[in-house]
Amino acid sequence: ISVGNLAFDVGGGRVSARGTISQSLDLSVTIAALPLATANTIRPDLALGGTIDGTATIGGTRARPDIRFNVQGRSIAAAALREAGLRTVSLDATGTSTADRLNVDAAITSPEGLRATVRGGVPLAGGALALDVALNAFPLAVLNAAAPGRNLGGSLSGTARVTGPLARPAASFELRGAGLRASALDAAGLSPLDATASGSFANEVVTLSSARVSGPQGLSLNANGRLPLSGTGVSVSVDGQAPLSLANRFLAERGAQASGTVSLAATISGSLRQPTIRGTVSTSGAQFIDPQTNIRLRNIAVSAAIDGDRVTIRNASAAIAAGGTITASGSVSTNAQAGFPADIRINLNQARYADGSLVVATLSGSLALTGPLTRDPLVSGDIAVERAEITVPESLGGGAAAIDVTHIDPPKPVAETLRRARAGDGTPTPTARPSVVRLNIAVSAPTRIFVRGRGLDAELGGTVRLTGPATDIQPVGGFNLIRGRLSILGQRITFDEGTVTLVGDLDPFINFVARSSGNDITVFVTVSGRVSDPDISFSSEPQLPEDEVLARLIFNRGINELSPFQIAQLAAAAAELAGGGNTSLLGSLRSATGLDDIDIVTDAQGNPALRAGRYIQDNIYLGVEAGARGSTRATINLDITDNLKARGSVGAGGDSGVGIFYEKDY
Repeated sequence: ISVGNLAFDVGGGRVSARGTISQSLDLSVTIAALPLATANTIRPDLALGGTIDGTATIGGTRARPDIRFNVQGRSIAAAALREAGLRTVSLDATGTSTADRLNVDAAITSPEGLRATVRGGVPLAGGALALDVALNAFPLAVLNAAAPGRNLGGSLSGTARVTGPLARPAASFELRGAGLRASALDAAGLSPLDATASGSFANEVVTLSSARVSGPQGLSLNANGRLPLSGTGVSVSVDGQAPLSLANRFLAERGAQASGTVSLAATISGSLRQPTIRGTVSTSGAQFIDPQTNIRLRNIAVSAAIDGDRVTIRNASAAIAAGGTITASGSVSTNAQAGFPADIRINLNQARYADGSLVVATLSGSLALTGPLTRDPLVSGDIAVERAEITVPESLGGGAAAIDVTHIDPPKPVAETLRRARAGDGTPTPTARPSVVRLNIAVSAPTRIFVRGRGLDAELGGTVRLTGPATDIQPVGGFNLIRGRLSILGQRITFDEGTVTLVGDLDPFINFVARSSGNDITVFVTVSGRVSDPDISFSSEPQLPEDEVLARLIFNRGINELSPFQIAQLAAAAAELAGGGNTSLLGSLRSATGLDDIDIVTDAQGNPALRAGRYIQDNIYLGVEAGARGSTRATINLDITDNLKARGSVGAGGDSGVGIFYEKDY
């Protein structure tokens, strides 16, 4: 058969052939701008696009043809490629084919940055593969179309040598990844990662000669071993280290920080579906700071063993920055379905805790954390309080009360914002009840629990058992008064009874009662409430107004019999006792004395002080300021005109002054 010039026009492209066909073959085939879209008329789901150009020379015999070809594909598109994130690819291939083997030299590229080459031979009738594959660049971002929301990034490159029969190929490979990113890695602070891997694949088993991953802040991980894709026989060794600072993004909400390094050495066996991990975990140079609880742990040393689904803490210790040490041992199961059951023993050795404002305590004892960590674990044990200092704040109260705002006919964008913010409180709706730690702790402190501040000085002791959930502690027992007194302007009043009760936080509830008798009146002083803002009240038998009771207590006379200086002293004492949190007594004093102004202020040193004043004429105002620390100051303001004023002051410490001031509003 002789073919002089056979040509087909296909969709604007052309396929032509010429030559002879007999026992031997001598054919030349040319393809010019053949549009792949013509196949869509038969299979529309292929969504093919692009064109093919090429030539082929067919020689040899009909029984053993010998083919040489050269093919170029431009802007090749397909539905499968688009699903993989590739809009188009371009292909350049040359090669030869016989009845037994296909030899090819091909290169593929894409606008997204994919660049790869394949060189070698493929058996067509027995024999072995011999392909060299080079992945020059594969940007992972192209996979985001197939895996939306993963935010993949970085690039892969590498080489592979493929051998063995076509039915059971084998390969040796070297892979490199640079700047690898993903949403999960970003959330954990592990992006970007660099990775390398070398090894082989044969008989459905991946053998890693070496694999290494490195990341930010010194993260590194090395692995080698054997990974069957099915069945058992996994045998992989892993070692590496990671900075504890990677956990800081999870601690950022409470402002806590961790530093140091955790090291891992482990072996993995079993199967990929159910791996078994055995190894050790340790830390070096570790520290932890939690501003919310004012805890700082230094020299944290942890040595733990991993054995299957259980982590055994062989030894864990830390030095508390305020003083003392804490140690722990025990085990935690990694069984998530069971809630991570734990059995951990914690020992405190003269651990000193200071919350920074109210409580300083030195503790020793042992605790046990048992039960599933995600399902209301139990903390039990015995704690001995060697010494505790509870300070009643001297400074003025300054917390602003929350304002209950009702929005009337808000604009639609505002209403949408409020809906998203859940009426502005920012509280998410939990999908399930969170785990709450349960307590059963016996706290023993026979003596040396001191409560001091605002003239209060008391020592207590006793035993209390803390029970119930941590969010609603139910104390059984309490700390009772051993001795105590209250000092007001040189007066010392001894407490008859007092208690300190531990509630759901480190702000104990106190209740002290003192009695003082004289001149046919018995005065009762009651200090009760949270330590951060106690209420100090005065009562008497027979019953008298609170301001009158205070005057009788301090000066042993009625308030109408007090001198102006004594009234200032009385108000200063009230300011010191109230600490800014209780102003009802000041209101009573203002009404009883006829003053125009009486207020609690802060002096230059930040100490509470009492300021009082009165107009003696329309343009003359006299004032006095008495500090809780004994300082006094008198002032006079004279309005000469609406804009011209004279001011003078005299202080107990000798600081006096006078001045003329011109003021005008614009």
